[in-house]
Amino acid sequence: MHAIRSFSAVFAVLAAFSLSAHAMISFSYLKPEKAKEIGVKVQSKGAGPDGVWIEVNFDVKGALKDYSPEKRYSRVELRIEGTGKGENEQTSLVTAGLLENRPKPDRVSVSFSAERSQLDKFEVWIVIGGGLFDGGAHVLKMEEYVSMEKPERPQKKPAAKSDPPADAPPASEAN
Repeated sequence: MHAIRSFSAVFAVLAAFSLSAHAMISFSYLKPEKAKEIGVKVQSKGAGPDGVWIEVNFDVKGALKDYSPEKRYSRVELRIEGTGKGENEQTSLVTAGLLENRPKPDRVSVSFSAERSQLDKFEVWIVIGGGLFDGGAHVLKMEEYVSMEKPERPQKKPAAKSDPPADAPPASEAN
């Protein structure tokens, strides 16, 4: 009887471990040069006085050929990172799936807006598959792709004095 209880306890621990291990994702940070190499494009434009609109596009080919939300639990996530309880501990404050647009069947496009000064906290995760040893994730730190500095607005040039039309009488003859 004792052996059955011991076996049951060991089985329960192993079952719990296997379920939690499936939720782990192997990931790597994707530098802009490598992103360009595998076909990931990040574009941005201003969105209000302090905001920025960011669009991430990629083709489902090459290193991203296994991306398939329908078959493999693939997805694109936005994560907002923050400081955890420990001194050097990072934690995800927010994790949200981004809505995909498919301009072409083999092309994925996602977008979001953010405050430019907070971009160091934003990461986009391109997740392929659902867990450990099942594809992993490519992580894009937005501060490496989008400038945190507000672009300078072009200064308006003062209106130049316009020359009178060629057929206008000289100023001294006008009166």
